[in-house]
Amino acid sequence: MKKDSYKVGITVVLKKGDSVFANGIRQNGLMLAKLLKLAGHEITILNFVKTDPMKEFPWSEKEYKTINIFEKPSEPKNLDILIHLQTIPNEQESSMWRQQNPDLKIVAYKCGNNYVNDMEDILFQTRETKDILLKFDRTVDAVWYVPQQELNNNDYYSILYKKDANAIPFVWDPMFIDGQIAKTPDAMYKPKEGAKRIAMFEPNLNIVKYSVPCILAVEAAYRKRPDLIGFMYASNTNRILDVNLFKAMMNQLDIVRDGKSQFTKRYGIVPFLASNTDIVISHQWGNPLNYLYLDVLYMGYPLVHNAHMIADLGYYYEDFNLVNAGDMLIDIAENYDGIYKEYHQETLEKLKRYMPENKRLQEEYTNLLHTLFDADLKNSMSMKLDWKTNLYK
Repeated sequence: MKKDSYKVGITVVLKKGDSVFANGIRQNGLMLAKLLKLAGHEITILNFVKTDPMKEFPWSEKEYKTINIFEKPSEPKNLDILIHLQTIPNEQESSMWRQQNPDLKIVAYKCGNNYVNDMEDILFQTRETKDILLKFDRTVDAVWYVPQQELNNNDYYSILYKKDANAIPFVWDPMFIDGQIAKTPDAMYKPKEGAKRIAMFEPNLNIVKYSVPCILAVEAAYRKRPDLIGFMYASNTNRILDVNLFKAMMNQLDIVRDGKSQFTKRYGIVPFLASNTDIVISHQWGNPLNYLYLDVLYMGYPLVHNAHMIADLGYYYEDFNLVNAGDMLIDIAENYDGIYKEYHQETLEKLKRYMPENKRLQEEYTNLLHTLFDADLKNSMSMKLDWKTNLYK
């Protein structure tokens, strides 16, 4: 039954001491909650942590009702829609909640690259997740996934869940990054004379986001114009420094031999940008949209990237064209400071396509909620996203 306003629950998994910056999924929950609330829906955040759960959340509980599912296990009976965002639907739980509330709709909302994660767990068996005895809840009413996962995961989800999976519009909001900016002097980009400092933030946890392509692009730029490339910071590399192949490769690079590089641990992005960075370079393989990119662009920093879903933002190079990426670093070093104000203003306008305040985005999500109750509406929607508008075609 369609309604003007739905009661929507969104799941998170937050233990005491967890940081919302540890991964994008943790931020995604509240960004989605903000969008749906602005669209007129009633939101409840459901924390699925039994042992040592977070008690003080990085949001106002007056604004976003927040409960622990283990303290109120029957809470979903009060909802119209339960969105499993940071959790995996469980058929037994779904059945129990539907017995209490037969009209409840349950959505599996996928934020990560499950195809790659599962592949690596099966082939390499390096993480504890390889031992999960996963049973897919095929009773869910819909499978939604963030649009950057379409290439690898659309059919993967559809076959495993026995249900058509659909990409949904991306949601991003500067709510978390603004808090960090407010605590960090001179966080926003400012021009700086002389050779530029280049930073990268790939986590190096799997093949999707890996630093070596970025490092080689910086090396290509440094060989051509060492006067413009002052220093390279490769964060999140401390855990791979003892790998002989990586170490040997790095020690053959000019920028390393000249003492103009540093391989570091993980850092908070805002203070690191403010103190160590003039240009950010990134590389991905099968993940062409990322909160990091949007945060960097929002702060005014030039971003060199190969994410085709934001090809109209920052400086875009295709695939593994690392020499081209290096040339872009040179171009930025020479020219960006002269145009950055206008460039940043144009960027901020384009970023609005992802933001909860976007009325058309609110309407799109309300229609998505309607499709859970109206099969005719679902069948009439294209469900094909236009990355330039972040809306369905």
